[in-house]
Amino acid sequence: MFSPISADPEFASRLLTGPEESARAVLVCDSYDGWYRALSDCGLTQTRQGASWRVDVVVKPLGWLGTYRLSRETGIWFSGQHRWHQLGWPRS
Repeated sequence: MFSPISADPEFASRLLTGPEESARAVLVCDSYDGWYRALSDCGLTQTRQGASWRVDVVVKPLGWLGTYRLSRETGIWFSGQHRWHQLGWPRS
């Protein structure tokens, strides 16, 4: 069974970051299995200026999965509009 949160020790990924001022990065994963875990474990949060990193996720067999940001409110990586990501989360 394939899972984006798998902890497969064989999983391979590479994180390519641009200058911090651009807050852009690309995560390239060799397989679908474990891609979200690799994103969660990549270590990017906010830049020193407080901007959210925008990480393009590419899974080799599938292609581009989207651009993800880390929510300051939920602590979870998401793509799309933050207001839709927030639905169902308790307000702080």
